Amino acid sequence: MEMFKEVLETEDPDDLIANYGMGKSLFDLEEYDKSIYYFKKAIEIKKDYSIAYLYLGKSYENINDLQNALETYKKGIIVASQKGDLIPLKEMENKKFELESKINGNFIKG
Repeated sequence: MEMFKEVLETEDPDDLIANYGMGKSLFDLEEYDKSIYYFKKAIEIKKDYSIAYLYLGKSYENINDLQNALETYKKGIIVASQKGDLIPLKEMENKKFELESKINGNFIKG
């Protein structure tokens, strides 16, 4: 995390890997509200960075911002399907389905 912070502060605030890495580090520390900034920045830098959409959506979910999570997954699904990123695509499709069910009040735990 310190390495990402150093790159962002002293070398290049628009470094894709450093922004994603910082977001993922914060996510792993369960600092979801802070991770959102870095995942959004990574997507701003590289619009088709599908793994950043996945973790941005998960971050929103973890702070209970379900509407933003759902919108993020929808956008991420489009990006991942265009790129052929099957693993994030499948996970975002599953997350989208779960959230739509939860939001519509039809969520059944299995």
